[in-house]
Amino acid sequence: MLKKKEKGRRNLNRCIQEFFSSEILVGKVEKVDRFKKEQDLFGLFDFLYIQNGNTVFVQVTSNRPHRHIDFVDFVRKWGVDVEQYVYVDRKGWRKYRYHEAGYIGVFYYGNKGIVEKDIYEHSEEENIFY
Repeated sequence: MLKKKEKGRRNLNRCIQEFFSSEILVGKVEKVDRFKKEQDLFGLFDFLYIQNGNTVFVQVTSNRPHRHIDFVDFVRKWGVDVEQYVYVDRKGWRKYRYHEAGYIGVFYYGNKGIVEKDIYEHSEEENIFY
């Protein structure tokens, strides 16, 4: 049985190996100290990557995504690209891509690449992503 930290690190490294080639510059931004808990960049992101001059902030989780509203608010405030990768045990990866216009693209990856795509719109009245 893996400990929570070990599983998180394993999925973070697995995500970098599977999705990012050598042409993409990837930088881990988590701060780790012997006496402190791991800290994400801005409290949200594990690493960022640069591809074709575009910087993308990334969060990697296991089995369940973090609250979408946090990422939607960050994208709207700063106008940057944000992705969240979720590794679901025995099923594969889900990739959530947050857009400034307020919609979220969801990509499901199986053993043979993208299996399915969905797009959800975020509306202020419904607050469905809280």
